[in-house]
Amino acid sequence: MKKSREKLMDKALELFASKGFEATSVHEICKSAGVSKGAFYHYFETKQKLFSVLLEDWLSLLQDNMRSVINEADTTPETIRKMAMVTGPTIKETRAAFPILVEYWRQQNLGNGIAEDLNNSYLQYRHVFKDLIEKGIKEGSITADLDPDLYSRLLQSTAMGYLLTAWVSPEQEDWDKILNDGIEVILRTMVAKK
Repeated sequence: MKKSREKLMDKALELFASKGFEATSVHEICKSAGVSKGAFYHYFETKQKLFSVLLEDWLSLLQDNMRSVINEADTTPETIRKMAMVTGPTIKETRAAFPILVEYWRQQNLGNGIAEDLNNSYLQYRHVFKDLIEKGIKEGSITADLDPDLYSRLLQSTAMGYLLTAWVSPEQEDWDKILNDGIEVILRTMVAKK
């Protein structure tokens, strides 16, 4: 049987995805989960904190999958290729949670403060890419005059664009192939000539 915290998270995920953050009340989450408000506040200080936990859990799963690839691959270009290959299956596994990322982007745009504490989680991806590129420059597999910050932003933007587009129209294209082809285009400008 699911614990109260899991029930709250599952129902909040459903409600945030279908109604949005503002339109979903703590009362509604508790009622849908069959959990008291007291239990809610035992696990989460605020509705914002619950939202943050949902996004952080989803991003952590993505990051864990990427980190395992980083530890397995030999070179930086190989690592980036493998990261692209695990992104699609990971997104398919966690498809139900993707609306939380979209809602995060929406909240960020509203400037109401909810997303401020989530920026570190979101920006960690850029740091993962930047560290990886710097490693590639040191190992000689990535062009030495490449700007790691610029390319980390490019890789992150490509991944986020893939996520959004694949979520909106999952059946229209082979999004895994599109992502892999896009990464190859970027890598052509990154890989050191021998």
